[in-house]
Amino acid sequence: MRPIYKIQSNYKLHAEWISKEKEFGVVTKEFIPKNSIIEYSYCIPVNRDEFRFYRYGIDGVPNFIASGFGSLYNHSETPNIKWEHTSNIKIIMFKSLRDIEPNEELCHRYGDYWKSKNKK
Repeated sequence: MRPIYKIQSNYKLHAEWISKEKEFGVVTKEFIPKNSIIEYSYCIPVNRDEFRFYRYGIDGVPNFIASGFGSLYNHSETPNIKWEHTSNIKIIMFKSLRDIEPNEELCHRYGDYWKSKNKK
């Protein structure tokens, strides 16, 4: 994989109010084809014990908060995006799992974090 020197979204994304349950989420204004790289998100290291907003972290990436839209993508049991580590642990790549239509919310599966959070 070639080095990443610029971090930006490849599509016209924006944050908007989704619902009272979800609050804000990420929506695309453009069609996104399946298997497209949507965003490289730089991860900021945090001290999990001291960071009160840790709920915005990525499951499986301990002690990091994703920047850009990385911490705004909502959960779905039928996600249309997924995240992957790049060769640099501090950068997460978000990719489309299927074609995504304009004005559709982008969601990934939160994993075990989401299951344990909702058992309460």
